[in-house]
Amino acid sequence: MSIPKWASLFPFSQYINMKNIALYIIILLSTGHVNAQMSREYVSAIYSVKSLEGPDDSPFKELIVNENPLFFDELNTHTFTLNANAEESYFQINATLSLNFKKHLNLWVGSVHDGIWQDSKGGYVPFHKNMFFKEPFLMQVPRADSWKITNESKQIGEFTCIKATTQTKTVNPEGKEFVKNAIAWFCPDLDYPFGPLKYGGLPGLIVELQTETVLFGLKSISFSNTPNIKQRPDYKVEKEAEFGKRFREQGGFRGLSK
Repeated sequence: MSIPKWASLFPFSQYINMKNIALYIIILLSTGHVNAQMSREYVSAIYSVKSLEGPDDSPFKELIVNENPLFFDELNTHTFTLNANAEESYFQINATLSLNFKKHLNLWVGSVHDGIWQDSKGGYVPFHKNMFFKEPFLMQVPRADSWKITNESKQIGEFTCIKATTQTKTVNPEGKEFVKNAIAWFCPDLDYPFGPLKYGGLPGLIVELQTETVLFGLKSISFSNTPNIKQRPDYKVEKEAEFGKRFREQGGFRGLSK
């Protein structure tokens, strides 16, 4: 079998034949496929956020408006990043925040100013040592993963997504229980069972999440085989219910600071 004319341009052309060329191409394609698979081990998803009206009985909206009238406009300018692999994730806001904004962010969106870790056991919110807490700890909150997957689908950018709904119960430190609704659009082609805040457990990345107060939408996404998840601090883990009980028994923040 003759050697192609272009092969004579290379010093190793005397070793080339068509079988070797075909084999070399197969190896290149296979290597590229493996590298592509490896490079998808970690995902970095950036979300925009839009504030919604919130529930009619929200005790926080009037408070926030009175204390910081520009809060909702400012919130809409921020972005959030979810870094994840198949086993765990870390979700954070991409900004340095004022103490006042942090307070209102916690009331309206959730405790995300210091980030939220998530795995199959739940979400983890850090509480650092301060005037209220003698020792730092991670509060483990139940992961919002009791989903009802529907037959509805829609295209979000380049991704075909499926709709899922859930209801979660949250108990505040005073012991009052709230039921919260959420809608997620997840993509089965993105094999990362996580999403914004403490929402996860679906068979695919949550591309869009609507809670009662905010709408998160995927803005950009990238993949890598380089670890990108911030290490979870080695704090004592305390379940949300246990923290709430201790909070009430010790008289709220005043008691916890003793």
